[in-house]
This record gives sequence, C-alpha cells and structure tokens, in this order.
Amino acid sequence: YKFDINDDGVLTNMKTAEVSGESTCSPAILDGKAYLGTNAKKIDVVDLTTMKTELSITTPGYPQSTPTVSKSSSGRS
Repeated sequence: YKFDINDDGVLTNMKTAEVSGESTCSPAILDGKAYLGTNAKKIDVVDLTTMKTELSITTPGYPQSTPTVSKSSSGRS
C-alpha cells in the first residue's frame, strides 16, 4: 500500500501494487522503489510512483527479513 497522511492523521489517496505473493518482511526503500520479499520465494521491485512491479527475482526460500539494497559505484541499485 501507498498512501498520504493529511494534517489530521487521516489516510488518503491509497494505492496498491500487484506483487508476486504475500509480503514476508518489511520493504527496503531506495530511490523511489520498494524492494520486498514474498511467500512466492521472490523479491519484487515496485516503482512507488507507478505502483507497478518492475522486477521479480527468484530466491531459494522466502525472504524473512528486510532486503539490503545499495548502490554500486556506477549509481545503479
């Protein structure tokens, strides 16, 4: 889910993303993308502007901790 919180603490503009399964951990956020593990044994990369899954990476098991994401020296994540 993605949403805004107004000055009164009310959630507005809620949006959802289609991902490969149920989330099994908290997402990592970097450069406008969310990296989250799912019970489909994947890490999905979701663009937070479009809320579209850009990439789905298969893992040997289902991720149970927040992914670690970093940038390379070329600036790619």
